[in-house]
Amino acid sequence: MLWGLENVPLRGHRDDGELSDEIGQGKFRALLHFHSSKKRSYLSKTTQNQLIECCHTIIMKNVINKVKEAKYYAVLADETTDASGKEQLKLNRVGLQVENLIGQSYDEGANMSEKFNGVQTRLKEIQPLAVYMHRSAHKLNLAVVKACSLSNVCNMMGVVGSVTNFVRDLAKRLELIKEAILEKHPKKKSVKLKNLSDTRWLERHDALLQFKELFDSIVLFLKEMDRSSPSSESANLLV
Repeated sequence: MLWGLENVPLRGHRDDGELSDEIGQGKFRALLHFHSSKKRSYLSKTTQNQLIECCHTIIMKNVINKVKEAKYYAVLADETTDASGKEQLKLNRVGLQVENLIGQSYDEGANMSEKFNGVQTRLKEIQPLAVYMHRSAHKLNLAVVKACSLSNVCNMMGVVGSVTNFVRDLAKRLELIKEAILEKHPKKKSVKLKNLSDTRWLERHDALLQFKELFDSIVLFLKEMDRSSPSSESANLLV
């Protein structure tokens, strides 16, 4: 349950045999070995899957009971893909009455939201009151992806990434940027520039906010770098 709450996978590359100090046996087995070196049973990947299925059953039962108490409900779902590549969505196997469904929301995938043959249309054929709404988070993501294709935005992202990489390349530069940050922002606790993540938009957002906040310190750092050890790279970044 703890790993589920923290969104941490249990399984590793080697899930069978006795507990050991070997790397790659997974979080579940590693935690048991950390707490005790005694011989334990029920450690196989099959048992782990059974424990996960038990947790799933209990959680699903509690959620369904709450939905039944509320009577009316809406469906918010992502498409899931099985091993054969077919996208599946289970909506009517949990004992809920479809006539109490009053809303539905999915991502941009045509098989889910398409108004002629998508899941939303088929559900509305069964329950006309199941109003469809596009997921706002996906709308935001689509807008961000589109915006990032604009030349000005691409150039800005490139400059921020180049400056960050330039700073982090050498220990001396890390020390100089720290001094520049503390000079302009003496109460600042974080004195290290964040990387622009390629996959996590939230982390990229935080990195851009930090870059904007520390812009005066970054300019001061680049000027000092260009003065003390002129290079085409620092000069280009400063421009």
